[in-house]
Amino acid sequence: ASDAADGAANLLLTPSSPDAVAKYSLAVTLLRSPDAAVDALNDFIEKNTLHDNPSKLRHLQNLIAELGFSAAVMRPPTINIEYTKHPPTIDGLLEDEWQRAKPIELNSPKSIFPIQNKKFLSYRWFAKEDLSAKLYLMWDEKALYFLLDVSDQCQRPFDDSQEQEYSGDVLYVAIEDVLIYMGLMLPQIQKDKDKDEEARKPKGKYMSLHKKDNSGFVYEGELPWEYLKSRGVNLPEKGASAGVRFKINFVVIDDDTGIGSEKTLNLTPGLVCGRRDAVWRGFVREAFATAVLKK
Repeated sequence: ASDAADGAANLLLTPSSPDAVAKYSLAVTLLRSPDAAVDALNDFIEKNTLHDNPSKLRHLQNLIAELGFSAAVMRPPTINIEYTKHPPTIDGLLEDEWQRAKPIELNSPKSIFPIQNKKFLSYRWFAKEDLSAKLYLMWDEKALYFLLDVSDQCQRPFDDSQEQEYSGDVLYVAIEDVLIYMGLMLPQIQKDKDKDEEARKPKGKYMSLHKKDNSGFVYEGELPWEYLKSRGVNLPEKGASAGVRFKINFVVIDDDTGIGSEKTLNLTPGLVCGRRDAVWRGFVREAFATAVLKK
């Protein structure tokens, strides 16, 4: 995979277009082991110091994103969500039952994806401190609970009046076709507030908390099964129970500059950020993780 990745990278960076047979051969080789290819391409970027050449870097980052997407569609990850007898208090603190939960680590280049933004030709991910997260999940008969502990060196409140510009840091949660966003909001003067805004808000409890040590954010939430079922999530008539499966994704949009976001942190691919034409250019559940309720 490493040799194939080097070959693909060099072909992509060659001014003259490589022939279709070579492209096809490389694509097949890479897709046979997309995870290894992603690692190899990231190593290629560092080895060749391509961060100094944003236009070339963008080609490889797009390839990495496409490989990650293909890998997720072919082999979507499965996440086991454990049952809790004592639901957590939604306060943004990693305490109570969360201390018993095993987190999902999102702390490598495989979890980083580009965002469409004309202001940035490419993105830079420095290390876990730049952007990473630990995702905790649990459930009971009432709700699905999540806590996302995000490390982010540069935190910016989310301005929902500039949603299409992705101004500030924000979390998107996708459960099947249900999409919810939350973040630390900028205070605004509400004028002519939409009468249906309250009705559109998701049912449940949610908390966005800025860490006291200035190392990032904590997002915590309670998603009632009754609400998810009312929004089309396929649940048994008797409600949530062990063995129930559904598609799930978490995406953190990262704004380090104040002039718009340049990258995202994803549980899996499948949510493709668009620009102006639509908030989500792609919503592909097949690439989401498969959640399985355990008891």
